[in-house]
Amino acid sequence: MDWPEPPKCDVAPATVSEYLDPHYWDRRFAQEEHYEWFKDYSHFRHLILQHIKPSTSVLEVGCGNSQLCEELYKDEITELTCIDLSSVAVDQARAATRHGKISSYYYLELFMTYYYYF
Repeated sequence: MDWPEPPKCDVAPATVSEYLDPHYWDRRFAQEEHYEWFKDYSHFRHLILQHIKPSTSVLEVGCGNSQLCEELYKDEITELTCIDLSSVAVDQARAATRHGKISSYYYLELFMTYYYYF
C-alpha cells in the first residue's frame, strides 16, 4: 500500500540539525513577529518573581523573538543579557527595546555552547 505524502510543516525544520543553523532561525524570525516556545510570561511570572529581584542579573539564552525581556522590564528587572544565534532575532530584540527605551539590556549574537564567556 502506498501511503500519502505527509503534509509539509512550516513550524518545524525538515531535520533536527537545522535547529543549529543560524540561517534557519534568521529565515523563521524574518517571517514571524512573535513566538513563545513554551508559554508567555504571565503563566510563570509568579514562579520567576519568587527567585528574581529587581537587582538580579538575568541571562536569557535563545531569546528569539520572545517578549520575555519586555515583560521582565515591566517587573523592574533591569539587568538582562539576551543571546541568540540568529542575527535577525537579536536585531529585532534590540529594536523592540529601543522603542520601549530599555537601554540597560544587552543583546549578543552567539551560540551559547561555543562560548565560555558566561
